[in-house]
Amino acid sequence: MKKLVIGLAAVLLLFSNCKPAQQPQITMKDIVGVEWLHSHEDDKDGMRAYRPADYNFPPSRGRQGFKIEEDGTFTVYGIAPTDGRKIEKGSWTKKEGSALRLDVAAKNMNGRQESFTLEFVQYKDQVLYVKQEQQ
Repeated sequence: MKKLVIGLAAVLLLFSNCKPAQQPQITMKDIVGVEWLHSHEDDKDGMRAYRPADYNFPPSRGRQGFKIEEDGTFTVYGIAPTDGRKIEKGSWTKKEGSALRLDVAAKNMNGRQESFTLEFVQYKDQVLYVKQEQQ
């Protein structure tokens, strides 16, 4: 019994000295040129989850998404009133860290141009986790 307790203590001591694994850095290469669709089934901790459009999603009445291009343009895919796809074009600029500021070309119902920031938090197993902030 004493050997078991000593063994458990050694394992706990070993794990207490381990640092948590660092999240791999998200690069623009991971994100650019991919059509990302909202995977609401995978949302967690206040973050929106996106998967590549060719992922085998479960049935849904529509999915919002985006596509970012290297030339500084992007496309936002919304859900039209008839459940079709609503497409908006815009431009993006790099912000601090892994965030992009996106400016939608179309104006909202109040006549203002839409702007928001996407912070790319995690990319793992083809799921991109994003925090979105309206400007």
